[in-house]
Amino acid sequence: MKKIVKFTKAHQSYSAGDIAGFDSATADDLIAKKKVAVEYEAPEGDTETLTIKMDGAEAEAQIAAMVKEAEADLEAKAKARSDELDAREAKVKEREDDLANAEKAVQARSDDLDAREAALTEPAKTDAAKETTSAKPPKQGSK
Repeated sequence: MKKIVKFTKAHQSYSAGDIAGFDSATADDLIAKKKVAVEYEAPEGDTETLTIKMDGAEAEAQIAAMVKEAEADLEAKAKARSDELDAREAKVKEREDDLANAEKAVQARSDDLDAREAALTEPAKTDAAKETTSAKPPKQGSK
């Protein structure tokens, strides 16, 4: 059984005036041996007693109503969460599609650039080849 103590001095994480509950052995140790606490008794008027008189059927009906309300609340929260996840999934799909389109555009630009570079280097190679093959060696020693 728990005992409630009020600390008279600081002890570990408790300050003087703190109120805490401990098992009987620990509470007795704090009170008698360590002398850092006293047994706590609630001042008069700090407690309330509530008495509820219901028959079984009425109690069951109230409990059933509370359960039904809790289920409806949980279902509404689950639906809202599901809708939120669906919306997020749609946004992710949209971003994936945008990324795929951007990748296609980059690939098309890369292919176009490769083709343009190839077109620029091919004529230069053929012109250089024509110049070197059609040139006649110079005559040496003639006047």
